[in-house]
Amino acid sequence: MTASLILGSLWALFHLPLFFTRGDSFASTPPLSFLVRMIGAAILFTWIYNNTGGSLLLAYLMHAASNFWPRALPMEAIVGPFAWLPDAITILAIVLVVRIYGPAHLSRKAVSEQLAPLAGEQPIGGPRIIEEHTR
Repeated sequence: MTASLILGSLWALFHLPLFFTRGDSFASTPPLSFLVRMIGAAILFTWIYNNTGGSLLLAYLMHAASNFWPRALPMEAIVGPFAWLPDAITILAIVLVVRIYGPAHLSRKAVSEQLAPLAGEQPIGGPRIIEEHTR
């Protein structure tokens, strides 16, 4: 999760020139809103990449979809209290992913590696080992 937050911040800096590109949808986006979307997208892309066996294709398709919808829908028409609606949708998606799948699924390590049993505990679903104590 930490890596996604850092990546999202760097990604926002990478896209910063779009604020100064006349006609781009980011030119009219508030900076805080833009940062929320970039960090949120990084978290979601990380989750997709790590949970599809490292599929760049699926991560790319999500990136393409996230670039398509702001241009297909009249995002400039969303004003007033509804201007933050895309951010609310992004935050809702992140909360759902983290609540349903857990933050462990944002890591490339296998969940079983991260949730290793403590000494003396049996792994869930693993073989049961019974030790005999002899003197």
